Amino acid sequence: MKITRLLAGTALAACMSVAANAAPIAGNSSIDLSTITTNGNLANGVQINIGSGTYEGPNDGDYIAAAGTTIGAFSVTATLGSAVNFSGSFGSFTGTVVSRSITPSAFANIIIQGTFTPTVNPPDANFAEVRLTVTQTQGSFSGGAVIDSEASVNIPVPEPMSMALFGLGLAGLGVAMRRKA
Repeated sequence: MKITRLLAGTALAACMSVAANAAPIAGNSSIDLSTITTNGNLANGVQINIGSGTYEGPNDGDYIAAAGTTIGAFSVTATLGSAVNFSGSFGSFTGTVVSRSITPSAFANIIIQGTFTPTVNPPDANFAEVRLTVTQTQGSFSGGAVIDSEASVNIPVPEPMSMALFGLGLAGLGVAMRRKA
């Protein structure tokens, strides 16, 4: 009888955890970057400064912003784990560099994963990935970015609710076994 109560409590906790999930943001959008400068030639660890960016059309899914919608200035350091933040009238992004591939003095491809918080529907913050590409040609820089709801670099993260339920189940079994002895 006591094990039945334990199982019922665990099932109730599992049902409650499903109800707490937010609707995910899906889709992608291209961003044309302007006024790109660096503190040196493209290389690992270089700081890339973006003066501003403009959403381009066509866009797809929940990241749809009118063509010409701008984002504010931001900087990216081409080092794993460095923080990146930018915002605009459409929403804000906060994340860290998880991957970078740089051909010195020529090309940089940087992947940043984090959270995108839109200022319009849907109101929930969700996972986003920004793929930033910068090209250096004789001392001048050009580039673009794509903000996407799909990860191209997967970083395994254990789900906290699953781990909590597993621990609760083990604790319950331990208590049940102890009471029988």
